[in-house]
Amino acid sequence: VVTNNTSRDSVGVAIKLIGEDLVVVGNHVFNAYAVGISTRNGARCIIAHNIVEGFGHRCISVTPYGGGNKSSYNDSIIQGNILIGALHDDRGERPVMSAIHVESYDSVSRIKVVDNIIHNTGSGNYALSDELPGEPAIFIGGPNMGSAIHVGGNTIHNALANGIELRNVRDVLVTDNIVQCA
Repeated sequence: VVTNNTSRDSVGVAIKLIGEDLVVVGNHVFNAYAVGISTRNGARCIIAHNIVEGFGHRCISVTPYGGGNKSSYNDSIIQGNILIGALHDDRGERPVMSAIHVESYDSVSRIKVVDNIIHNTGSGNYALSDELPGEPAIFIGGPNMGSAIHVGGNTIHNALANGIELRNVRDVLVTDNIVQCA
């Protein structure tokens, strides 16, 4: 459990956890130059009611760790977070990518992403060409078919690429989201 912490101006990941049954609740991150909150190789994670103001890569990332022995992610909740992107680097560029990114080497199932507020996301990786499309504000998926995804009640403002992108999932409920400027 990681709760009620404040992080400011972290060069790497502000909060990084590796494993399962992780709870990240009620933290406040200012200016994470890489990722705000990262859980790696995890299932049954709760990431809720955090505030991240200024992130330079992805904001909440649930992804594999290196080669990783955990290939699929299941039974996680990302709820009620306030995520504000557009942290400028030294060159004045905006290396802001997905606000919420859940991806695995296999499949993603039983994920709930609800009631989050997201502002300023979606430009591409600043190390790559500006012509490449940016990342969606919310991305969930993997190379193989997953199921039972709920994306609801999120407010997304100023997404420079797609608002919500789901890949290789079925039995999906996407409802009551507000997406502006995608």
